[in-house]
Amino acid sequence: MGPRARRVLWMLVRLGIAFVPFVIFQVFEPVATEGRLRPIGMVVMIIRMVARMTLLIALFHRDIRLLGRFLGPSKGACRSTMFVAGMIGLEILALIVIVAFAMICGIGPGPHAAPGSDFILTNFVRPILEIWQPEKATNVLTNALVASGAASMGFVLVPIVEEIIFRGILLLLFLRLIGRWPAVILTSIIFAGLHQIGLDGINWLMFSHHTVAGLAYCLVLLHTHRLRWCILQHAAWNTGVYIVILLILAYLFPSVSLG
Repeated sequence: MGPRARRVLWMLVRLGIAFVPFVIFQVFEPVATEGRLRPIGMVVMIIRMVARMTLLIALFHRDIRLLGRFLGPSKGACRSTMFVAGMIGLEILALIVIVAFAMICGIGPGPHAAPGSDFILTNFVRPILEIWQPEKATNVLTNALVASGAASMGFVLVPIVEEIIFRGILLLLFLRLIGRWPAVILTSIIFAGLHQIGLDGINWLMFSHHTVAGLAYCLVLLHTHRLRWCILQHAAWNTGVYIVILLILAYLFPSVSLG
């Protein structure tokens, strides 16, 4: 077995080790999206996510550094920021096109949003909307704590963990095995496919959008040569999407109560 094969095999072994706690937590922890979490429950979830992130970094920090060396020197903050902004614009345009195509073809939305989206809607959007309602004044502190925890999960921790897994680990693995563009396409499809977990069927709108988003994140990595720009774009997209949802719901349904 040559050095390249040994590196790939060792990477697969570590990837399996990293996913053991993910599977255990998925099977044995309560489903957080079934209802509003209390602040203590949110703290527990954040601790678990930080533990997963720490494990990934501990196992793959060398690979992430090697990814930067493999791609080349950084392109600089100015050029990287402009490219990220352009990719976000393309994501928005692609989402508009996907939704318009679905409407023209009469394609329904399919299964409801994935558990991650339900989590943010229930624990971020709903508590903030309730803070704005006078009759919910007694729950302001609880709602603020829950919303802050959900925001840190969805807008900071999840982008970091997902980018380490998909762009920092899987993309590097596929780059070694099948080359640049096949690796980009395969990573993006897997990224979209795993976002379907928890649904009763395939939500083609979500699948299409997540495939485009995965391609955008890969292009950002290939252009900027640094994983941190993928994380920044992912975090900015998640934050923007849910703030837009929040503002739309607050405007159209001032007394809305999700969940």
